[in-house]
Amino acid sequence: MNWRFILLIAVFLSISLEKVPFSAYADSLTQTTYKLEQSALDYFNRGASKYENEDYRGALEDFNESVRLKPDNASSYYNRGLAKVKLGDSQGAINDWNKSIQLKSNQPDVYYNRGLAKAELGNLQGAISDWSESIRLNPSYASAYYNRGIAKDDLGDKYGSLADLRKSAQLYQQQGNNKQLQNVLKEINEIERSL
Repeated sequence: MNWRFILLIAVFLSISLEKVPFSAYADSLTQTTYKLEQSALDYFNRGASKYENEDYRGALEDFNESVRLKPDNASSYYNRGLAKVKLGDSQGAINDWNKSIQLKSNQPDVYYNRGLAKAELGNLQGAISDWSESIRLNPSYASAYYNRGIAKDDLGDKYGSLADLRKSAQLYQQQGNNKQLQNVLKEINEIERSL
């Protein structure tokens, strides 16, 4: 590239900036940014509504648009991952949750759901790692203890499994979730009988 061309562009920019006050450019940029963020939020909310109504394909399309308009929104990636799982794309969901974690790493639900997808794909060690991080971020996450316990049992770690399942039962009892408590107690009994 010719240096005169670069100089010509610099001169042109300095001339054009003199004609319009910088504050007008800043105001215009602020308004454009606000419109993009509002539009991204509109797509996000519409996607969430479609997801709740089990229109997962429609939700995915809206979350795609939300991500396109505001690619630094961790929640858009998280929810798009949820829609992808419902559509059978566990690996695509994992990719979105990786991005969500990259943008905002303190989300126990993202780790939890990524763990579920990894388990579905047969990566139990990866799932256990994600559920462990979920528990670190939220020590009262009974479902994370439960799933980690089941995965440990599948990998042959009966005692580690029992420890997690007992903690899960304790938390479900504290939370008043008797249905889940009964499921966990059945799992505990089955594992204890196999020892």
